[in-house]
Amino acid sequence: MIQKSEVVNKIVVELLFVNMNMNNLNSPLSDPMTFDNFTLDHFLVFTSGESHTFNPQLHGLNQSIFTIEADNTTYNVNLRLAIPIATLTGSYNLNITQYLIGGPLNNFQGEGIYNHTFYNVEMSMQFTVSETVDGKRAIVSDVHSQLSFQNCVLWAENFKENGNLWSNTEWMAYSAKFKVDYETLIEEVDVLLSQAISSYFGTVWGLFRYGKDAALDWLT
Repeated sequence: MIQKSEVVNKIVVELLFVNMNMNNLNSPLSDPMTFDNFTLDHFLVFTSGESHTFNPQLHGLNQSIFTIEADNTTYNVNLRLAIPIATLTGSYNLNITQYLIGGPLNNFQGEGIYNHTFYNVEMSMQFTVSETVDGKRAIVSDVHSQLSFQNCVLWAENFKENGNLWSNTEWMAYSAKFKVDYETLIEEVDVLLSQAISSYFGTVWGLFRYGKDAALDWLT
């Protein structure tokens, strides 16, 4: 069982890997892009349960735009991945119970396929190419990142709240709420993305023993 941070790390690392390969080696993008199955633990305050995701795929990369801007004086780098329409598909099952203070508990259950579509998705990453204390290996520092989207349409089959099957009306309302709720998590998302970015470039540059200048050349 893995946690949200590990899922984000794996997805971002794979996205960076395929896009950097496309940029440096002209490797074609795989569309859809398939990720590993994962299980999330939802044990929080007043919440318990877990969810399983199978054969998760990202559609839309063939229409994406990946750009790199690097300054060989300041060593500042800006990466941007824009996807006009990104669709996540796969299958799932979950059983999560939410305990409410002074009220009845809520139970969410479901099993089947899902289809979540996000419009005008943009992942931006800014960082500085630095070096380890001994000056032998390049690392990233001052990392800032953002993942945004204009709106979304979420849907999953056989999703029930307290035994009641969600209709399209519930899904439309939840999609709008998800967008609003997501805006309150920008700082948390920045932390998760920044950790993944540091991990990816630190691993690659360490593997090739790149110094600061070689790392910047590799990026561009």
